[in-house]
Amino acid sequence: MWTTTDSRVLTVLHRAHQAGLPMGLLSNAPLHLSAVLDVTDWRRDLLDAALYSARLETCKPAPDAYHQALAATGIDHPHRVLFVDDRLDNCRAATALGLRALHYTGNPDVLEAALLPDVD
Repeated sequence: MWTTTDSRVLTVLHRAHQAGLPMGLLSNAPLHLSAVLDVTDWRRDLLDAALYSARLETCKPAPDAYHQALAATGIDHPHRVLFVDDRLDNCRAATALGLRALHYTGNPDVLEAALLPDVD
């Protein structure tokens, strides 16, 4: 689950990257998997930052995980962030902190529409 990627999602991420959107990862992956994720092509090539709960010493949906991620990426306006997660509780926590959130349920078209609303 942690290292398998959906090629349709990667296509959306490539398009978002090409459009110049800054993207980061906030993951609850265990420490040993964070090292594996950090060397994947998609992580290295598409994401500006990757933050893992094991390194942050806090997990989503705890507010501190989001605060640390925002601080690490230099984002000072949470409402400008689209947080995408497959867990509704994580999305609710992000929304409570002022982030926009998308509960991702497996449809890459919905993800693309949220990330790239003005692209054909």
